Amino acid sequence: MTEQTESNLDRESTSRFTKVVRRELRSFTELFAVSGIAFAIPFLNLLSKNSSVFSTYKATLLDVVAIGLLAVFVPPLLAWGIEAWAGLLLPKIRRYIHAFLIGVALGIYALQFTKHTLSPSPTVLIVAGVASGVAVALLLIKSKTFASFIAALAFAPALLAISFIFFSNASQPTEKVSFEDTKVAINNPHRIALIALDELPIGSLLDSTGHVDKELFPNFAALEKSSTFYRNMSTVAPITQWAIPALLTGQYPDESHLPIAADHPDSIFRLLSSTYRMNAHDEITDLCPSKYCPDIGVRISHLKRVKSIVSGGFNLWQSAFSLDEQIATFSPPEETSKPLYDARKFINSIRRDSGPVFDYAHIMLPHQPWVYLNTFQTHRPTSSQTFENSNFAEWTSLHNAELGREIHLLQLQTADTFIGRVIDRLKKIGAWEDTILVVTADHGISFTSGESQRVVSRKNAHEIIFPPLFIKSPNQSQPIVDDRAMRTIDVLPTIAEIIGARIPWRIDGKPATAIRDADEPIRLYQFKSPIWDTPLFASGSDYLTFQRSTNKAAISMTASNYAGDPAIRIYRVGEYGDLLSQEISTLPITPASKKLELFIPNLGVNALNAFDPYSPNLDQTWLEGFSNNLRKNSTIAFAVNGRIAGLGFSPEFPNQKFGYYFAQLAPSLINAGDNSLEAFEITGPPSAPQLTPIQIG
Repeated sequence: MTEQTESNLDRESTSRFTKVVRRELRSFTELFAVSGIAFAIPFLNLLSKNSSVFSTYKATLLDVVAIGLLAVFVPPLLAWGIEAWAGLLLPKIRRYIHAFLIGVALGIYALQFTKHTLSPSPTVLIVAGVASGVAVALLLIKSKTFASFIAALAFAPALLAISFIFFSNASQPTEKVSFEDTKVAINNPHRIALIALDELPIGSLLDSTGHVDKELFPNFAALEKSSTFYRNMSTVAPITQWAIPALLTGQYPDESHLPIAADHPDSIFRLLSSTYRMNAHDEITDLCPSKYCPDIGVRISHLKRVKSIVSGGFNLWQSAFSLDEQIATFSPPEETSKPLYDARKFINSIRRDSGPVFDYAHIMLPHQPWVYLNTFQTHRPTSSQTFENSNFAEWTSLHNAELGREIHLLQLQTADTFIGRVIDRLKKIGAWEDTILVVTADHGISFTSGESQRVVSRKNAHEIIFPPLFIKSPNQSQPIVDDRAMRTIDVLPTIAEIIGARIPWRIDGKPATAIRDADEPIRLYQFKSPIWDTPLFASGSDYLTFQRSTNKAAISMTASNYAGDPAIRIYRVGEYGDLLSQEISTLPITPASKKLELFIPNLGVNALNAFDPYSPNLDQTWLEGFSNNLRKNSTIAFAVNGRIAGLGFSPEFPNQKFGYYFAQLAPSLINAGDNSLEAFEITGPPSAPQLTPIQIG
C-alpha cells in the first residue's frame, strides 16, 4: 500500500467519522429541541410556579443547577440512546424511528395545548395528539427544511434552563442574605411561646355552647380556661406559604415573596433578636435567619433533595399532560411528614433559661394525612393516602366528607395531647406564669361535600377562614372570650404590645386593643395556583372580601353532634352514628336479595386477629378496599365480636366501575388478641335501621 493510498484511506475515514458525528449531533439537537418543548419547558415552568418547594427543601444553587440540567438533557439523551441502539440493529429504519420519537414529543405537546385551550373530551385529546404526531413525523421524513426548523428550536430549552437556574423564583431560596441586628427596646421581656398548628378550623374544637369541647379536647379546654380565646380571628391566606409569613410579620401576603427570611426580613425574629434566645422549629417555612436559627429546617442530602424535587415536578407535569383532570401536588419531604417527631423535639427543647426565650413551632397537626390518635399511636398506615388523594380536589360525597372530618378530629386529639405536654413542660421548668403562650393555626380546612378542601368559596369560607387563637398573658388568672375582628396579621402587634416593644417597620396588623370594629370585612389573599381552580378569584384583585358575619357559621359548628362515651363520640359519623357500640343481636337483620361483597386485602375476616391495643401502630382499625353490589353511597356497619365498632362508607366515585369503601373502627371496641369481624349494609331511616349481611373476602 502506497503512501498516497494510506493518505486517501485516512481522509475517507476522517470524512466518514465527521459525517457520523454531524448526523448524531443533528439527531440529538432535534430531539433536544422537541423534548424541551414537550417536557423541559413546561416542567421547569411548573417548578418555578411552585418555587416554595425549594425553600422547604433548603435547596442550594447546586440543586437548582442539577435540576435544570437534568430536565433539558436526560429526556433527549434517553431518546437518542434508544434511536442509536435501534439504528445499530436495523440501520435502514433509523430515520423512521427518529421521526417517530419527534412525532411522539410534539404529539404530547399538541395534546397539552389542546387540553388547555379547548378543554375537550379525552377522545378528542387522543385524536389531536396522534394526528399531530403523525403529521409531524411524515413532514420530518419528507422535508429537510422542517428538520432544520426543529433543530433551530433547540435554543428555547437551553435559554429556559439558564433562566430557571439564575433568574427564576427557584433560585431565590439559594441566595445568602445577611441581617443586621436590630436594637429594639423591650420593656417587659416575658418568655414567649408561639405555636402555629396547621389546617385547623375553629369549629372542629367547639361544643354546642361555643366553647372548646372539654370531653374531646381537654387540653385545649384547659388552655381556654387560662387565656383569652379569640373566636373571630380570620386568616389572611388559605395556604401555608403565605399564611405563616403573615402571622410572623404582621403584613399582608405578597405573591412574589417566598416563605424565606430573604423575602421577609422584618419578622418577629428581627423584633426579638437583640433580647431573646431563639428556639425555633419549622420544617416548612424558613423565616428565621440562619444567624439566629442555625438548625431550623430540613437537612437532607443533595441527591435526595434533587430526587424529591424532580419527582414532585414530574407529578405536576404528568397532571398537566393527562387526558383527564388530575390533581398533583408536591409531597412534602419525608422529614416534614413526621409531626410527632417535630412535636416531641419541640417539647424537649423547652428548657429553663436565665434570659428571655422565644419558643416557636409550626407543627403539621392536625394537617393531613390523618393517621394519628391522641395516644400518639397510628390508626392508619402512614403510607396509604388513597382516601386523601381521591378527595383532594373536592369532597366527592357527603359520606367522604364526614369520614374525612372524623379522622381529622382524631388527629386534632393528637394536637390536643401535644398542647397539654407543652403546658406541662412550661410548668415543670417554672416558666408557665411568666410565659405569653400563643396557640393558633395558619388556616382551616373545609369538609363540605362537593367543595374543595382549601380553595375558598361562599359555601366553605367559614371552615377555611377562621382558625382558633388563644393568647395567655403573663399571670393571667381569668378566662376571656373575645369576639373582636382579629386577623392573623394582628398576632405579632398584639405580642409586641404585651412585651412593651415598638415594631420598627411598617405593618398591616394592629394590636387587639386597637381593634374596635367587630364587623370589619375580611380580606383573604386568594392564591393563583397551577394546581387548583380558584372559583372566587376576583379579576384584577389579589384579595377576596367576605363579611365578618361569616364567623357566625364558623362558631356555630361543633366537633361532634353526638353525646355519650367521649372515647367513641368521634367515631359516631353519618346518619347512623347512634348504632356505634350496639349489639348486632338487638338490631333487625334482613337477608340480601343479591350477594353483597367487600374485600379486605390480604386479611379478609381475619383483619382484626392478633390485635394489640398497646402497639404503636393500630393500623388494623382502618379498613378499605373494593366492594361489589353495594348501593352507591351506602353506609356499612362493621361489627367486632357481635358489637358495632365502626361505620364506613362506600361512596360513588366518578368513572369507577367497582365500589370502594373506607371505614375507621374505634380501638376501644376491639379486644386484645383475635376478634371476629362482620359487615352489614345499613338501609332505612336512622330511627328504624335495617342491616343486611355483607360477605367479607
